[in-house]
Order: sequence, then structure tokens, then C-alpha cells
Amino acid sequence: MVNENRTYSRELGQRLNETYVKFGSKAAAARAAGVTTETFSSWISGGPKVPIQGLQSYSERGNIDFIWLCTGIDANKVDKHILSDDFIDLVADAFEQLESLLKRLKRSIPDSRYKIKLAIALAEEAYEDQEKVININQHLKVIEAIAS
Repeated sequence: MVNENRTYSRELGQRLNETYVKFGSKAAAARAAGVTTETFSSWISGGPKVPIQGLQSYSERGNIDFIWLCTGIDANKVDKHILSDDFIDLVADAFEQLESLLKRLKRSIPDSRYKIKLAIALAEEAYEDQEKVININQHLKVIEAIAS
């Protein structure tokens, strides 16, 4: 799993490196992501965990496909509802709730990809049920089983 985390961080760093030119400089890209230039540079290097909120802000301000930025998957190959602002908001909300829950439980899911996939699955369920909010507590037992 550690190798998977490194691979994901490296691939995310490559996508950030490819796209920051849209902002004109690393400093401007860092501001768009809400972080310092040093932190942004560490993301490009595959450094520490990258908060989903930073990626969302970066993608919105740079007109960069959020799904592609997070996953490397071309948005044209993804169901169109996943690209809606409502769905992206649900994913961000699910991810924030998941992070908060894991902190409260003093547990973790070390592989960021699994956290993102879980957040997307939670958002997908809410979207299909035409809910506007995520009720993460409905999934507490599953999340506890996944978390270490």
C-alpha cells in the first residue's frame, strides 16, 4: 500500500506539474490552491498528502478537470452527472466528513485513492437518492471496517 501511495502522489504531482503553467507561475498556482509556493512544490514532488479542498480550488480557478486532476481519468470517459457541480460538491462534502470521522475515530485510511473512491461512492449514493447532503453516519460500520 505504501508503494501505491507513492505512485499516486507521484502521478498527482505530474498532473499538477503539467497544469500549473495555466496560472503563469508556481506562486500563482499555489495561491489558487490556497497554499504556499513551498507546499505546492512539495505536492508536485509527490510530497505530503494533498487536501481535496486544495485540489478543488486549484481545478476551479484553473479551469482544470477535477476528476482528471484527482484520478488521471479523462472526464469524457466518465458518466456526465459526475461532472456536475452538485456532484462535485457532494464529493467534497463526503471527503471532508470522512476525514473528520476518521480523526474522531482515531483511525486512518493510508491510501488517499481509497479515501477518494469512498468519498465518490458516498456522493454517488446520495446523488442517486436525490439527496443534497451526505449522511456519513449511515456508513459508519463500513468505514470503521475499512479504516485501520
